[in-house]
Amino acid sequence: MTRKHMKTTILSRYTLGFCLTILLAWTSVFAEQVPISEVGSELKGQQVEIVGRIANKIAPMAGDAPYRWYLTDDEGAITILLAQSVGKELDSLNAGQVITVTGPVELDRFSPVIRVSSSSQIKLGGELLTAKMKRERARASQATPRPPEPARRVPPVATMAPTPRPTPAAARRQQNPPRAQATPDWAMVTPTPRFSSALMATPDLDKGDPSASRFDLNAPFEGFPGAIAPEDLTEDMIGKEVTMTGKIIKVYASRHDRMPNALRMLEEPREIGIVYYPDIAPEVERGLGVAMPGQMVTARGTVGTYKDQLQVRVTQPSDIILQGSGRTLDSVKNELVEGVSADMVQAFRAAESLPQVTPVGEAADHVGEAIIIVGFINDFRAAWNDRAPNILSVRDSSGSTEVVFWDDIAKNFDEAKYGKTTPIVIHGMSDKYRDRLQIKPGSIEDIQILDPQNFQKQIEAMAARRISSGR
Repeated sequence: MTRKHMKTTILSRYTLGFCLTILLAWTSVFAEQVPISEVGSELKGQQVEIVGRIANKIAPMAGDAPYRWYLTDDEGAITILLAQSVGKELDSLNAGQVITVTGPVELDRFSPVIRVSSSSQIKLGGELLTAKMKRERARASQATPRPPEPARRVPPVATMAPTPRPTPAAARRQQNPPRAQATPDWAMVTPTPRFSSALMATPDLDKGDPSASRFDLNAPFEGFPGAIAPEDLTEDMIGKEVTMTGKIIKVYASRHDRMPNALRMLEEPREIGIVYYPDIAPEVERGLGVAMPGQMVTARGTVGTYKDQLQVRVTQPSDIILQGSGRTLDSVKNELVEGVSADMVQAFRAAESLPQVTPVGEAADHVGEAIIIVGFINDFRAAWNDRAPNILSVRDSSGSTEVVFWDDIAKNFDEAKYGKTTPIVIHGMSDKYRDRLQIKPGSIEDIQILDPQNFQKQIEAMAARRISSGR
């Protein structure tokens, strides 16, 4: 390459970089600010602007992987994928700082993310806009303006007379004031902390003011079928999926997005409770405040321990119901199919009742057997090395489980075909790994989208097929 050609190539690269910067700056001017909780898959490909606090920063594990920042606006959270050059340049920004991010919405494992390729897409500061604030502003803009009030007549200011000098007796009383009388015990009033939001709450709310929580504790309550009582939870169940129903005796509310809300249900002979994180709190609590002592709760989750306490850890809003929240077993089933087309909902309900289909909540009773489940995708996690499996989290009306498969199936698995509102049929062996339930399909034919027209024949054909030997 001649010197002239090299100079032309360098100039072309500088011109391309300059044009790209101008384009990003131009699009950021016209991007509309959107609350973080409203950034969903329907905005894929659109340019948006969000404002949030930095909750966490994760450096890349691999050489070409992006930096991952997590932003929150107290109602929602979103992942920001930064190019390595941008992540290194903005590494001085710390957790808790408010930033404005502009960029296109993409989908990463079914979850919306915003990709940042230039530091000009991030600005320090900005005004937080939650979905609640957006609704209030919309109502205020539609409200009829009130007529101006008539001007009020301001009365003249009276001149103050000079302060008289105190008498000698009054001066002595000012220098030696009388002793204050002791307040009797019956007149003592101890201020109590009030309930607050799930993100900024008093850690021990069992002495709080119940008027700040609007749950109806007189509402009828029905727990998940087959639930155990808190006193029946034992260490032998650690790592297993269980369903538990009981009454709350103490509440520890979350202080930040990585700290769960903890509902204690038993203190003796050991502490037992339920925990759920702020990312699902808005759907669980329905804006009625954090849970309160005396309230009934039913939940499905994995048993774990924290500081010698047994906990049922809930990850999906459909797996926990608080008394008086307006959510029931029937409404939770409706939440499962929210956003799904009517013909798909009808096919899914009918497929669930087929004799060949096993509810996810009963899959643990069929370990070592080939079963068929019908449900919706929660999440997809690709294998992080050659020996690790790909994990597909699937839920139905009775619970959630993991579907695991390796590269021989993953190479034919098109993630783009499957969405959170697309019911799928899984045929596989029910198994356990470290006490965690898993469904292992034998081939790509064992993972199919539910056919709303011929689902019965589809499921019968899958049931007749043998599961090929896998890992």
